[in-house]
Amino acid sequence: MRSGSYGDWPVGCRPANRFRAGPGFRGFRYDNSLRVVFAAESVQRPARKIKPAQRGDWVDLMKLIDSEKDAVSGKWVMKNGELYSDDGGGSKIQIPYQPPLEYDYVVEFTKTMGNEAIVLLLSRKGVQFIWLMGGYGNTLGGFGMISGRDIAENPTRTKLPLQSGRKYRCLVQVRAKGVKAFLDDKLIVEYETDFKDIGPHGAWSMNSAKLIGLGTWGSPTVFHSIKLHEVSGKAKAGKDGEEKKGEMSLDLGNEVKMKLVQISAGKFTMGSPETEKDRGKDEVQHEVTISKPFYMGVTHVTVDQFAAFVKDSGYKTDAEKDGWSFGFEIKDGTIAAKKMDGCSWRNPSFDQKGDHPVVQVSWNDAKAFCDWLSKKSGKTVQLPTESQWEYACRAGTKTAYPWGDDPDKGKGWANCADQSLKKKIPNETIITYFFRWDDGFVLTSPVGSFKANAFGLYDMIGNAWEWCSDRYGDYDKGAGTGAGFVLRGGCWDGNPQGCRSARRGVGTPGRRCFDFGFRVSVDSK
Repeated sequence: MRSGSYGDWPVGCRPANRFRAGPGFRGFRYDNSLRVVFAAESVQRPARKIKPAQRGDWVDLMKLIDSEKDAVSGKWVMKNGELYSDDGGGSKIQIPYQPPLEYDYVVEFTKTMGNEAIVLLLSRKGVQFIWLMGGYGNTLGGFGMISGRDIAENPTRTKLPLQSGRKYRCLVQVRAKGVKAFLDDKLIVEYETDFKDIGPHGAWSMNSAKLIGLGTWGSPTVFHSIKLHEVSGKAKAGKDGEEKKGEMSLDLGNEVKMKLVQISAGKFTMGSPETEKDRGKDEVQHEVTISKPFYMGVTHVTVDQFAAFVKDSGYKTDAEKDGWSFGFEIKDGTIAAKKMDGCSWRNPSFDQKGDHPVVQVSWNDAKAFCDWLSKKSGKTVQLPTESQWEYACRAGTKTAYPWGDDPDKGKGWANCADQSLKKKIPNETIITYFFRWDDGFVLTSPVGSFKANAFGLYDMIGNAWEWCSDRYGDYDKGAGTGAGFVLRGGCWDGNPQGCRSARRGVGTPGRRCFDFGFRVSVDSK
């Protein structure tokens, strides 16, 4: 074993230092004089029967844990629905659950005392790795191992102390193209990888490399909640169509897929009540019947998905054909939208990655994408109608926002004009009303980074406006006949007024902007 463990002080971390670990070794600890002593060996227990992954589920992992049978080392106790680690120098517990290839691992915890680490034990394709917080004397965090290097020596190293007595919420996203770690909804580390450089950490190995788990080091901890969202399942998808009842997966080529969920038929009240704060005059309430079920994209169409369309079809967007679009510049504490040459979905005027919502797309561009995917998949792919969109957004709610009527209770739900944006543009005069929470993203965020609504849809509010198939018009006059098409959902720079479920926007077919995107729907036969 080369380099030090996360708990080593400088002597143990010299490059020339070498130590060979036995099969039961699980790390070091210190006595009161800071001398390195060996911790007790792990208890090697056979793994219990595991739960296989099922796509799209939220799994309450706490319910799967037997604190006696699943403990690998240390003392673990389940009490009143919470898991306690009585850590005397290093504790691990494996959870009898095999995660899918892509997942969100969410853990809420409170470190009751101690000055060392909390660890999430992760797995992908049978390869274990870890996310560590408060290591190295409660100073660092990061993923390990990376190219054989521990947290203190690899590119994911970051300052990450934890306070005793404070409740934290940690989210680790494992995706095909990398990993991300959030703490209290703030992005801490993002690491792009094909997972060929990620490997197990000797001090945190478990009995089965296919399982996930938790660990603590010198820090007794109570875990309040342990959940996992199964973003994609273990089994490879077959032909386009329903993966299981209520789901659909469309193949865009080059291993790029799009997931949709079925929305049941039903009735709802569209628009907003006259008592709703900041409502628009065009939001007159009326009853709407969705007569048949339909499928809706779980997220916005992403940059990667749109790129697959362009590569296959050779399509050029309105912005690319015209040679310009509306971008923005942040300068002197303000944000200024302006016409920019060369601005398009490829260069939206700010940095994006493949899992962000594609922006700088016009209604024409969005429709062209739907027409292409219809031919490619054999499905009727289209932009949702405005009534379909609001029905799917509300998902049974009648409040101003999916989370209720109070805009300031929306933390964890959406990426909107929040305090992180306000810090970047403190002198802004156009956006004067910000959400009071910090969503962790100044501009666009990876799709699916926030809570899904009751229908399993992400980012129906915020991130990017979404084109609908309808022309804009007054509800009481029937189908719209105006020159513009409807936009819904608000965006990353949208204030509380613009990010309500009933809020209506409008744009001409060729208009594109740094916060215009879309998602698709599919007819249910």
